[in-house]
Amino acid sequence: MMQTLAGDRSIQMIKECASGAAARYAIALEKPDIVFVDVDLPDMSGFDVVRSSGNIPAVVFLGSMGHDAAQAFEFRAIDYLVKPFSQERMLEALSRAKEAVESGAGEHFSRSARAPRLEESSPQRQPAYLERITLKSGNSHLVQKIQSIPCFTAAANYVTVHFNGKGFRIRVSIGSLEKQLDPQQFVRIHRCAIINLDFLKEFRLRGRGGYLVTMSDGKELSMSRRYTGRFLKTISSLKYRTQ
Repeated sequence: MMQTLAGDRSIQMIKECASGAAARYAIALEKPDIVFVDVDLPDMSGFDVVRSSGNIPAVVFLGSMGHDAAQAFEFRAIDYLVKPFSQERMLEALSRAKEAVESGAGEHFSRSARAPRLEESSPQRQPAYLERITLKSGNSHLVQKIQSIPCFTAAANYVTVHFNGKGFRIRVSIGSLEKQLDPQQFVRIHRCAIINLDFLKEFRLRGRGGYLVTMSDGKELSMSRRYTGRFLKTISSLKYRTQ
């Protein structure tokens, strides 16, 4: 990885650190624009490093476990690389980090692990939403674009990602995940369910104010009355051609 970074003349390599403590010291001293940090450091997690390091324009996390990706994006990570990764994938992450810094669009990282509320964001900036998610399948890790995910369901502190007829579990609360999703594309219909409107097939009234939602793969989900108003408002703002 270091050789790949060193080969890019548009950036200046500052320091490579072997521990979280050394990384925190280097970040405080050098104030880098881009930080690549491993989730699994010998003395602390990469998340602890970022959490305690104040403002960093662009952070890319590296990890061996796909379920850490969801937590990484709670920090508004520019990218998350699952080890082992290719040079091409590394360069892609570097390119995205440079673009974020150069355009000024990169969100500074808060000391809190939670992403800032949308209403607290500057009105001149478009909020950054989750673009990719890593799903663990046996010994493999699948990197999927978030818009390809039909829906999410939750139980306790886990969320099941439904994709290609399978369920992949990640450790994150559904409320935290909801904040990272584009509200024009992903709508929460139940305290335990979020759907992607691109995969919505139909919804019909059921009972007293609730709806039954059918996805394009035939999966059926219940919509609670609590979320009906928000769902209908989002649907009404979409443009459809009717006959």
